Amino acid sequence: MKETIKASIGGYAFTLDADAYEILKSYLDNLKIHFENKEDGSEIIADIEARMCELLQMKASKSENIITLEDANSIIGIMGNPVDFEAEATDTSDNSQTEKPENTIIRKKLYRDTENGILGGVCAGLAKYFHIDVVLVRIGYAASIALAGFITGKLGGYLLASYLLLWIAMPKAKTMAQKLAMSGEDPSIEAIENRTAKVSRKRESKIGSVLGSIIKAASGTIIFLIGIAIMLIGGFSIFFPAALNLPSTSELLNMFGLYSSNINIALAIIWFLPAICLIYLGIIICTKITPKDFIIFGVAFLIWVGAGSYIGIVTAKQAINYKEDADFTEKIDINTSSDTLYVKLHQDLQAAYTWGKGDNELYTLDGNPRSWFILPKIRVNRDTIYKNFEIKIKKTAFDKSYQAAKVKATDAKFNYNIQDSLVLLKPHLYNKDNSWNREIFEIEINSPANKTVIIDEPINYRHHYFDNWDND
Repeated sequence: MKETIKASIGGYAFTLDADAYEILKSYLDNLKIHFENKEDGSEIIADIEARMCELLQMKASKSENIITLEDANSIIGIMGNPVDFEAEATDTSDNSQTEKPENTIIRKKLYRDTENGILGGVCAGLAKYFHIDVVLVRIGYAASIALAGFITGKLGGYLLASYLLLWIAMPKAKTMAQKLAMSGEDPSIEAIENRTAKVSRKRESKIGSVLGSIIKAASGTIIFLIGIAIMLIGGFSIFFPAALNLPSTSELLNMFGLYSSNINIALAIIWFLPAICLIYLGIIICTKITPKDFIIFGVAFLIWVGAGSYIGIVTAKQAINYKEDADFTEKIDINTSSDTLYVKLHQDLQAAYTWGKGDNELYTLDGNPRSWFILPKIRVNRDTIYKNFEIKIKKTAFDKSYQAAKVKATDAKFNYNIQDSLVLLKPHLYNKDNSWNREIFEIEINSPANKTVIIDEPINYRHHYFDNWDND
């Protein structure tokens, strides 16, 4: 049994037989001597060791994790021998150069990478082919299936079936040549040297002055802080809406009968994904932008568009219910001998608090479940043509057709209680069990010119007086 030696190459530990160890050690020593006086020689050596590490891993997986002399010679044949480079310096004739075997020429092809795969190695193979992180491929594929499922179940099913088709169509990478062909990178020393030199020249020409570094740091920091601010606003609106005097997302969706987990997820993506991208962009501007980052932003954009499309489809379907509107007016006579009519909010609603003032004043009432209501607009007409108080309730409803809207407006009920000269208004309470039924109420109070209408808080913010007899 041959003696085996443990050695570290490219940061990984390998088990080699004694002959393989000696030839690879001599090979690396010769490389270091060859490149030690060259510009960027240390970087070239590091890249060569990294590539050799990949080739050793491929060989080890086929030979019970022990690198043999045959394996070592095969790797050296693929990468090239530094002795050949020294020969070039003394002999430029074609006969002095060692030609690379034809079977080591790498042509990029698509294979399944089962060694790094979870199921069939499809995502791992795609990652190798396009030179991106396999984690990004898996996340992007899973997110695409999830978003497609939100939009339509069939599309999600097609994307899931596409994985199975690729599993069948893509061959498994078995040989070393096939594994190298997944990435298509030339593992030879000459190619590594050329790639490293290009990167070094680019660094020398692009890493500029201190002023450029300051601009990069400042712009990256600003973008990062904008992303953080968007995240905080979104977080507060979801977890601490009361701090911003706003309804929660769930409450808003319940109001319009749109609440569902899918919509919640889509809204979260629409709001938070751009914030995450801004934070990430700010970081990489301050550090380094790589081609992989463009893939990340591309996947994020597709996810964001998918979430927006889903929201658009749901909203469009809901908008059909608002296509037509109709109204119906209910008249109420007030029989009272008093010269003053008092209009108040029902005592059951006195504990409600507002979400803000405006033409559509919205109030919420704590309870189980938590509910909300809208104070109606109130118009007070004072004129000599009126002999007694009277109230008109205008009910407006929305539906897919005018006929349906008219029926809904006629049947709509606005709760009130009249006690002599006191009118108690009790608007509809809406909650997760009773969503808004697309109806709006407005109240008109007609009063004789010599009588008074007193509207109590908070309803008085919603009323308007029209004294026609004064104008006359």
